Amino acid sequence: QAFDQAFSATFSSSHQSSFASRYDGAYASTYTEVFAARKNDLYQESYDLAYTPRYNEGLVEGKRRIRETSFEEGRVAGYNRTLPVARAQATAQGQQQARDYVQNNAVVRSRNNFDGALSADSRAEQGKELSLTLKAANFGAKASIRGESTAVVEVLSGNARVLAKDIAIPGIAAKKQSNLAGLIKLQVSDSAVPGDDIIVQVKLTHKGDAYSSKFEETLRLGTEVVANPEVGSSLDFEREPDMRGIFGYKKQDVKVKLVGLRPYVPGSYSVKLLPASESDARMVEITKDESSVGVLDRGQSRDAELEYKFNKHAKGETVSLRIVISYDGEILKEEVIQVQPR
Repeated sequence: QAFDQAFSATFSSSHQSSFASRYDGAYASTYTEVFAARKNDLYQESYDLAYTPRYNEGLVEGKRRIRETSFEEGRVAGYNRTLPVARAQATAQGQQQARDYVQNNAVVRSRNNFDGALSADSRAEQGKELSLTLKAANFGAKASIRGESTAVVEVLSGNARVLAKDIAIPGIAAKKQSNLAGLIKLQVSDSAVPGDDIIVQVKLTHKGDAYSSKFEETLRLGTEVVANPEVGSSLDFEREPDMRGIFGYKKQDVKVKLVGLRPYVPGSYSVKLLPASESDARMVEITKDESSVGVLDRGQSRDAELEYKFNKHAKGETVSLRIVISYDGEILKEEVIQVQPR
């Protein structure tokens, strides 16, 4: 038994070493010979095994592609033949429905595409009310009713506010244009900067038709802020002055205090003193008839000083004098004072 085990172990070891030493050489010499002998037979055998299933798969895929391509070509051709006819029919139908609607309804729209639908009725002066005109038209054969069209007004620039945000558009006669003056009202801010624009947006909503419940338009207008030079004023003068002094007729003072009401107002003010009439001119001599006052900021005050004196014709009379306050040549206010010399 011991002999058998030893023999088996020796044989196994000897077999492995002998196989490993001879395999590479035997494989290389045998592979080339066997491959050359079996190449053609194996190629045809493998080809026959692979061809039939792949052919069937290709046939199925080809049919699928042909079907899809044909379907798409047919769909496009069908649209190309059908759409022009359908489009022409729909266009004619839509035009007829539009004519019928216009003939039997009011159709209010802005004139924005013609001459601008919004315009300012006056200059946008600081601290003042500004009205806007809406230019509209009724293209329908029926008169519109107040409120069929509405407007929502919004100031986008922040230098004014809307006095009435929601507005009912007045009725407009059939097939007529209408300039709705003063329809939109704004209040310009006291602190609005001259030269800046007030930007107003108006959204119009009109009644719709069979295809749409409403028709909307959005309009915008920019109008430039201009300075408002209005000022506060107060007078300081003697109502019953003494006519004469030690050296003859005395000079009488009239002080006019101007107070700025708004910021950013450039330019200067002029204050003048004049006789109120020809008869008053016979009784006084204006010795300082004008005084200039420079730029006034809001709340800032400055005095304009004027002078006059009486003559002998003023004794026992009431004399009227006119004070005129102007800004850059434009008269802002006038005031008449009366004095009774003693």
